[in-house]
Amino acid sequence: MTTIREIKREVAAATDSAEKAQYLIEDYFGWSSSQVMMEADRELTVAEESKLREMADRLKSGEPLQYVTGRAYFRGRYYKVDGNVLIPRPETSELVDWVLEEKMPDARVIDIGTGSGIIACSIKEERRKWEVAALDVSSRALEVAAENAGELNIRFVLDDILNLRDRALLDDFNIVVSNPPYVLNREKADMERHVLDYEPHLALFVPDDDPLKFYRRIAELLKESHDRVPTKRWLFFEINEAFSSETMDMMLSLGYVEVECRNDAYGKPRMCRGALV
Repeated sequence: MTTIREIKREVAAATDSAEKAQYLIEDYFGWSSSQVMMEADRELTVAEESKLREMADRLKSGEPLQYVTGRAYFRGRYYKVDGNVLIPRPETSELVDWVLEEKMPDARVIDIGTGSGIIACSIKEERRKWEVAALDVSSRALEVAAENAGELNIRFVLDDILNLRDRALLDDFNIVVSNPPYVLNREKADMERHVLDYEPHLALFVPDDDPLKFYRRIAELLKESHDRVPTKRWLFFEINEAFSSETMDMMLSLGYVEVECRNDAYGKPRMCRGALV
């Protein structure tokens, strides 16, 4: 029979990563790193060995570790992820931090293009009195997001922000946050295989000739809503660092004020916000 130590060694060799092997064992058994060491000589059951080898094969083929384990860590908790949603990125946590700086006691927030729901869930976790909604064009993504929300009281909306059925939808909200698709099609050639082959292209790419496609539409819809219901609104975006100036100019041209971009922890302009008053 194969032991924990032996399967860990095999996974490390297959994936060329001792770190991935360690994480896979920890995640599969729900153990800490010290528990893995203590159980190193325990023999695997047939079912355990079969499942771990299957997961190792998936890793070897290039599938991201988070999809293999079915979960990803973000802001202190694990979220379900699969091929229908993007894997959370650290810079998105910084966008959440920026939204949470708002002191509105009656904030009503909608996360557009929610994917796995990490933005909506994180905001609701930390601001239980805020009303939070989440919109996505993918029904499968919303299923993942709803599972991640659990008992959190989040409203989920299935709709296409580019062809919104309910044009009055945004009238209910005074904070809009979005991490929409922003990777140019021409950037595919430079992307890592595990992203290009496994993460949903619907949530990643925009046409080379219209990089602000989603940003402009969201900003326009919120402006239309503000014209109908003139109360202060905030719009927060995660952005492509190459288009920070263009994003700000677009928002200013639509009448947004207090427009600014903020750098991420690596010094890159990755977030932008503006207000309608």
